[in-house]
Amino acid sequence: MKINFVDIPADTKSMPVLNYKKINMKSVEVKSPPSPRVIHRLCKTCLEHDGLGLAAPQVGIFDRIFVTRTFDSPENEPSFWVYINPTWKAIADQGKSSQEEGCLSVPGLGFSVNRWEAIEASWVEWDLHGPTKITRVLSGIEARVFQHEHQHLSGISIVDVGISQKSCDADTKSSASH
Repeated sequence: MKINFVDIPADTKSMPVLNYKKINMKSVEVKSPPSPRVIHRLCKTCLEHDGLGLAAPQVGIFDRIFVTRTFDSPENEPSFWVYINPTWKAIADQGKSSQEEGCLSVPGLGFSVNRWEAIEASWVEWDLHGPTKITRVLSGIEARVFQHEHQHLSGISIVDVGISQKSCDADTKSSASH
């Protein structure tokens, strides 16, 4: 499901991003449509922290949901993809690459992380008729952000899978935060 930022109610509050040292963040499968308020809070928090994505466990909601910024919308009109009960599998012939990433759960740090270049992603969307499974091929930055956020749903962060590179200065940040 794609959500435009203009659809987020003005009174929606953002949420603090939890540090991984504070809590084990494993999530549970979503069995009914998530509250629009939860989705809006994820999107708003992601924007306020200048992130590319945000998983529900990062803000203390232990559902298998995350949001990612879309990469085809103008900067002044941000929109998000909403992934509910997401899964993925690698498209192996596209290979892997290492890139520096940041994470909203460990602000100011950069990590080199090896990820698949292309994946087949699946997730659930709800409408008036119930849940529908969506499958899409993602590549490049979309695939990287999806894999990063998906790891949060299992309580895994880039601290667990990346190689520490350096501290990132907020003004000269070269890596994307998820």
